[in-house]
Amino acid sequence: MKKKEFLFHLIKSLSRTEKRYLKIHFKHAHGEAIYFRLFTAIDKQEVYDEEAIKVKFKDDKFVKHFHLSKRYLYGLILQALRNYHREISQKAKINDLLKNVEILYLKGLYPLAERDCKQAARIADTYELDTAKLDVLYWERKLIQAQRPGDRKRIGEVVGEQYQVLTDLQQINGLWQNLLQLTPDPRNPRPSLQARILKANVDYLQLLNERKVDDAEHTLTSLVNDLEHYPKHLKNDPSIWPANLNNLLGLLLFEKKQGAALDLIQKAKVFYASLPQLDTPTIRLILRTYNIELELYRDRKDRLAAQSAIADIQNFLQKQKGNVPTSYLLSFWFQFANLHFWDGDYEQSLHWINRVLNYKFKEERTDLQRYIRWLNLMVHLELENFFVLRYYVGSMRRFLKKQGALAQYEQILLRFFVQISTLGESDIKDAFSKLHAQLEKEYEVLQSQRVLDYIHFLDWARQRSTLS
Repeated sequence: MKKKEFLFHLIKSLSRTEKRYLKIHFKHAHGEAIYFRLFTAIDKQEVYDEEAIKVKFKDDKFVKHFHLSKRYLYGLILQALRNYHREISQKAKINDLLKNVEILYLKGLYPLAERDCKQAARIADTYELDTAKLDVLYWERKLIQAQRPGDRKRIGEVVGEQYQVLTDLQQINGLWQNLLQLTPDPRNPRPSLQARILKANVDYLQLLNERKVDDAEHTLTSLVNDLEHYPKHLKNDPSIWPANLNNLLGLLLFEKKQGAALDLIQKAKVFYASLPQLDTPTIRLILRTYNIELELYRDRKDRLAAQSAIADIQNFLQKQKGNVPTSYLLSFWFQFANLHFWDGDYEQSLHWINRVLNYKFKEERTDLQRYIRWLNLMVHLELENFFVLRYYVGSMRRFLKKQGALAQYEQILLRFFVQISTLGESDIKDAFSKLHAQLEKEYEVLQSQRVLDYIHFLDWARQRSTLS
């Protein structure tokens, strides 16, 4: 079969009902009338005669690039046939369902994607379609990771199922080799990019457990640099590179290597800007990068850079309204409030605090909801809103009781805020000095529980106690 005759043979293979379906398809497809005429002309030929076709359509523009027009029509026919034969087999049904899953996943509609994924799994199990089951399990794992990344038990169950399916396929492959009397290939398999990514992350976590932080950083850095040499893979799945980059950023932030982290953040922004469109998983990765950037500026006390980043993030959140998970909204609003507080802009800080308090986040990120309420008390004290402060102290006490036992430092803070509104201006400085001394005794606890990474109560108390 000659290459230029592919379209002819495809058209000639069509049944009467398939041709009828195609005519309806062309009729409703806007701007495809010329291709229907070409389809009809080729269909009428008994033997393919390309020159006769070109003569027939000599006045039509598409003849100038006839090979491209044929390829386009070929694609149109197969697209229509895929739709016509969408239930040609159980495997085809699974393929259609997994297309739905991928579309819904990219839109962040995870519960809907899970529903179609479960239906595909039932079909694969019923008809023992092992290769299709592997595709289903791949999406099951991705959906769990997107919604419940900490659910190691369920992710482990899916990985266990994948292992069982692979074992079954390996057994079948072995039987085929025996049947055909094939000699097994002694070469070691070349690891795929996915395998190399997983191995690098396994090594990274192992090195962290062994407290070999420098080696862990080197492993992640090598992986991130290596991934840049796979543009086709990154185009197909843009999340591969930034997902691993964010892991490296988190480690650099932990190591206080702020300069290196900043360089990577700028690199990430260039990458994000190069993407033609953003799906929900990529949006979440961008949000995580922004979150790390704000933490970095807070640690560096770089107020100008922080204010510039806040403006960029607000713009991004507005553009992606509806695509931003509420957990990220809470995190950013807390960060905005915190940064404005340390910048001395208490009105702006209060603005973001009120956004959190009025949003009703329910049980999401109760740690941040706890700290935002402490920040609220601090802001009202700085604004000398003592009457309002007394109300919020009572509200804070009720909130903390619902959350369980209070830490020692929280009891110290509560007593401080109860007393401060009753003190005269001359006594406030002494109250802060006493607060600083009490919190210093709790320093090890504050450090081990990372309390000061959220709000540095000690710095605040020290600064206020030294004010003239």
